[in-house]
Amino acid sequence: MTLKMLGRSLLLWSLVSFLPLAQAYSADIDLYDYRMRTAGQWSSFIFSYPYILSIFFVTLNVEMSGDYVGKYRMGDFATPDATRCIWVIFDWDATNLNLYATSNGKIDPPARLPRVMPLDTLIDNPLEADVGWYLAKLPSLTVPAGTFQDVLVWFVLDKTTDPNLVNFEYGLSSLPYGITHVRWYGRGLGELQELKVEAATGATQMLFVLYDYGSKSTTPPYLLLLD
Repeated sequence: MTLKMLGRSLLLWSLVSFLPLAQAYSADIDLYDYRMRTAGQWSSFIFSYPYILSIFFVTLNVEMSGDYVGKYRMGDFATPDATRCIWVIFDWDATNLNLYATSNGKIDPPARLPRVMPLDTLIDNPLEADVGWYLAKLPSLTVPAGTFQDVLVWFVLDKTTDPNLVNFEYGLSSLPYGITHVRWYGRGLGELQELKVEAATGATQMLFVLYDYGSKSTTPPYLLLLD
């Protein structure tokens, strides 16, 4: 596929992703089911807006030495402008996702997020008072890497702003706050797509989509960006 063809395809996928949520699911959900879970997993993503065809890789590995032996390390990808590398160190227990450090520094004491959360309910963020969450389900989502069933959609809200255009586009105008991020997660795979918008207006600031994925038994492919 050429640069121009891939660019047009990504724009189409981004438009399809703006379809409203199909239905409400009144239940709790275990976040563990929608994250990378196996050491050696990797995903490659493409920024389709505004960094068209800028590629980055996300990997999941286990720390083998240092202060976090046995903990998971996910990330090690560069920002689109290549100014810094992003990663997080974490693990799971029966009730929590435990965060120990990020590329911004050590988290002391560790942050603990409940791994089971309700769907279709406004949730307070225990780490940031001005940020809220809303989780929903989508029957399927198509991205360049394929079509995935049983998708978790994670909305991040800014409690200092009113509902914006994205709230209306997703049928969530009843929520009292403006959406800033929308993240789609596939079961056992992790993130499929992410949209970042300006809180006050809903204008798109960033969109990236899953291009490919695999495990330690396969080598992440590098695209030949030929026109």
